[in-house]
Amino acid sequence: MPRRANHAPIALSPQSRLVTAAAAQSDGFASQNGAARRGQGDGPGALRVLVIDDNAIVLEGFRKTLANEVASSTAALDALGHSLFGKDAKPETPARAERPDFEVDLVAEGAQGWRRAVEAVSVGRPYAVAFVDLRMPGGWDGLQTIEALWRTDPCIQVVICTAYSEYSWDDITARLGRSDRLLVLRKPFETIEVLQLACTLSEKWSLHRERQARLDDLERRVAERTQRLQQALDEGKAYEENLHHQATHDALTGLPNRLLLADRAAQFIAQMKGSGLRLAMLFLDLDQFKIINDSWGHGVGDALLKAVALRLQVTVRDSDTVARLGGDEFVIILASLAQFKDADNVAQKVLAAFAEPFAVGDHQFFLTASIGVSVYPEDGDNSETLLKHADVAMYAAKEQGRHAVQFYTREMGVRVEERIALQNALCLALERQEFELHYQPQVDMKSGKVRGVEALVRWHRPEVGMVPPDRFIPLAEETGLILPIGEWVLKTACAQVKAWHAAGYPDLSMAVNVSACQFRQQNMPELVRAVLAETGLAARYLELELTESVLMQDKDAVVRALRQLKQIGVTLSLDDFGTGYSSLSYLKDFPIDVVKIDRSFVRDVTNSVEGASLTKAIIAMARSLNLTTVAEGVETEGQLSFLNTHRCDAIQGYYFSRPLPANDLVALLGAGKHLPVEYSRSEPVRRTLLLVDDDESILSTLDRLLRRDGFHILSTTSPRQALELLAIHPVGVIVCDARMPEMPGMELLRRVKGLYPDIVRIMLTGHSTVDSVTDAINDGAVYKFITKPWDDALLREKIAEAFRRHEMSSENDRPAREEADAATIELPGAAKQLSAESAP
Repeated sequence: MPRRANHAPIALSPQSRLVTAAAAQSDGFASQNGAARRGQGDGPGALRVLVIDDNAIVLEGFRKTLANEVASSTAALDALGHSLFGKDAKPETPARAERPDFEVDLVAEGAQGWRRAVEAVSVGRPYAVAFVDLRMPGGWDGLQTIEALWRTDPCIQVVICTAYSEYSWDDITARLGRSDRLLVLRKPFETIEVLQLACTLSEKWSLHRERQARLDDLERRVAERTQRLQQALDEGKAYEENLHHQATHDALTGLPNRLLLADRAAQFIAQMKGSGLRLAMLFLDLDQFKIINDSWGHGVGDALLKAVALRLQVTVRDSDTVARLGGDEFVIILASLAQFKDADNVAQKVLAAFAEPFAVGDHQFFLTASIGVSVYPEDGDNSETLLKHADVAMYAAKEQGRHAVQFYTREMGVRVEERIALQNALCLALERQEFELHYQPQVDMKSGKVRGVEALVRWHRPEVGMVPPDRFIPLAEETGLILPIGEWVLKTACAQVKAWHAAGYPDLSMAVNVSACQFRQQNMPELVRAVLAETGLAARYLELELTESVLMQDKDAVVRALRQLKQIGVTLSLDDFGTGYSSLSYLKDFPIDVVKIDRSFVRDVTNSVEGASLTKAIIAMARSLNLTTVAEGVETEGQLSFLNTHRCDAIQGYYFSRPLPANDLVALLGAGKHLPVEYSRSEPVRRTLLLVDDDESILSTLDRLLRRDGFHILSTTSPRQALELLAIHPVGVIVCDARMPEMPGMELLRRVKGLYPDIVRIMLTGHSTVDSVTDAINDGAVYKFITKPWDDALLREKIAEAFRRHEMSSENDRPAREEADAATIELPGAAKQLSAESAP
């Protein structure tokens, strides 16, 4: 390309210094480091320039140019000034323009230059610009060298230096590509051209590096922030998944909860519509869990629930769903069932899984479960309805005796609706003043007079009438309404007995029932103290009746509360004694004053050996502990006589009076009603003989024969009536026929032996075989056999002998018998405690 004639050189600053290096290798040039570097030589501010040319003169020219070795002649500078600024320009010392410092490396071969570039990149000090001669015979030419340089350092700026070449520009771009990193400088070139290119390209290189560093930094920041954003997204996703899991799963067991249960049930139902398959929903409730949880603590209870959840999961199929609704309630969904019996088979399998104990720590617990089952589509077409119906069926299973399976029926639904209506009405009953108290007298057996009353709550629904207590009391305990109801009963009863004291009955006491729920959730000592202060009733006239389930709670806490109540001065009574975990060792630990014998025992005292034995044992035990006994549910004269004979302290029941409203009770007290005088314990003993035969003519004959001996004779044709007479009268000898249609004589005498072992038993028979006689004698049921027809003198003699035996036996055995009775109560109590320990 043509050269411009008058190139004016750039004015260079004298402070600017350059480092040059001349090639001093085998080709005659050695690298030379000049002193013209920024700072002290190899500082980081110097820009590196690589010159590759096989001509030593050209290399020297580059060195001088980039080192800025300008003419020192002032005249030359003046001439330069005149040429640039005109004739009037005043000569002055030229000022060097600010430009980069260069560190120049000179090499004579392309391969050598490439090695220098590799080294520079490796130490982190790459070249900014490379001037490369295009024609270098004997080694790499310019294009080959440039290709190698760019492979090593793609950012290096390249200037092709050439006077002529075999390569055209198209050839060059064909090999190297069209790039802004490539310029061409035609030889011969002027100093200013080299300097301009070096300055411009190095500045471009610096800007590129700065831009690249900025881009790298931005990319690094973007990458870091992208990573942080991704991490935040991952954490957010994990948090959402955790929230979703918490929202759909039970925190304790990890099982699906009610929400996920409904979702899965809906999915199963949608899949099975029109398929002819069924879905079963099993609602399972643990029967004894509450007792264990209250007695052993929530830690053991939680561990037990986890164990139950695990066992349920391994019992059913993987495709089935086991969920926990809360507390001790679990639900199992069985999908794709072909027939009803499949659901029943699985339910029975689940019940069988509870046969093995559950291990929690060092303890083992036996549990049972009640299971209610509803089936799609027969019992509902959605999860909510199926769950409700399965719940209803579960309660029916509990009513059957627990640890049972019950399928839903429409009749159950009706009962549930009634129960819900009853519960809603119960919630409003106290506010609407629908409750009232009735009072049942408690009668002292020594005086025969009323000594106190028991307050019994009654609910009068205006639109229905009286609601039986056994219907609403359990519901009140389940819903917690027993707490306000119980407080109202206590206040009302105390105020009423205080009013009766003022009305002329100062010795009357008031017994009030306290449920386990009340005792557990209310501070009874504080409540009692407050009520007594409010009503002005002396504490000694208040008797609190506690059930055995109260004592089964935390023993230490119960003992503390009972002692606080005793310090207040109230009387403590143990209600329904014998129906729970009664035992002498158990009872002696609590400050109880009164033991109430449950009506289930009293009902059977005249016809059941077990009932009579347990009742006698309870009375004997109470006497040994200096406790008062009150028998509940006394309805017949026989029961009253039995209790009187065995020295029960007081009775309560329909025989004397049903529960009465307050006004009717006042009328009873005003009338002075009391027990018959014949039940006085000071009555002299008479020889009482009981004759039992289904033939009335035989009874008449025996009565005429034996009355002359002064016996008090009772007779009946009914064995069952005979048992009632035995309970009422102090019979010493019984004579009965062997063959009676209502009950065989042998069976009657066996019962008499169990109920009244002191009574001497004689059998009249004309049909007994040797074997039956032998068995009866060996069994001890019969003292003597007398065959029909009998000898009058012999019969009178044997009966007189029997009375003497009875009187002797009664006198000699009474102390031992009382001691035995006192110990008898330990046997059932010990058995129940052993059962409780093995299956809490």
